[in-house]
Amino acid sequence: MNFKTFFLILCIIAITFCISTLLIPDILQQIIYTINSNYKINTTFLALLSLTIAIFSFLGLLLSSYFGSKTETDKRAKRNRDRHNVEIIQAEIQALHKDAK
Repeated sequence: MNFKTFFLILCIIAITFCISTLLIPDILQQIIYTINSNYKINTTFLALLSLTIAIFSFLGLLLSSYFGSKTETDKRAKRNRDRHNVEIIQAEIQALHKDAK
């Protein structure tokens, strides 16, 4: 799994969790209460925490996409330079064969 996929999945999960904490806080409180009956957690805190994680993962997604496209562009430029060099060498070899005949 590359960074782009990781940040995309993390962003989707965090946004889904944030929306669910804002839309159905009672159900989430019941789930947390059944997991650990001694601890009551604030759903606003969970929503803000998941929103913060979503923001950072979205920034990570943007950065990984930018650097991924940059490296892909560099690889494509190098491939084009190599292909051009091979064409030049082939043309020189053909010219030498014509001169030898």
